[in-house]
Amino acid sequence: MEQNLSLNLHVLTARLDRAADRILRAEHGISYSRFLALTLVGELGASTQRTLAEYLGVTEPSVSRMTTVLAADGLLDVQPDPAGGTAGG
Repeated sequence: MEQNLSLNLHVLTARLDRAADRILRAEHGISYSRFLALTLVGELGASTQRTLAEYLGVTEPSVSRMTTVLAADGLLDVQPDPAGGTAGG
């Protein structure tokens, strides 16, 4: 029974994520993952790519590509981190 519950919750969460992605793309022209990254930076203070990668559960190179696109779109200000690395805000 537990396995079914876990699987059902996973499927439901995946469906919600896909629905959120469709709505955000249609209404705001941004993917759910990029929206989530902006939320993490703006509301939770994820100020480095490493921290953002940890929050999102993805690799730092993936976050680097994402922040490059967000910066190019004017949605994120990316600055070098004085401690070495890249900061967003």
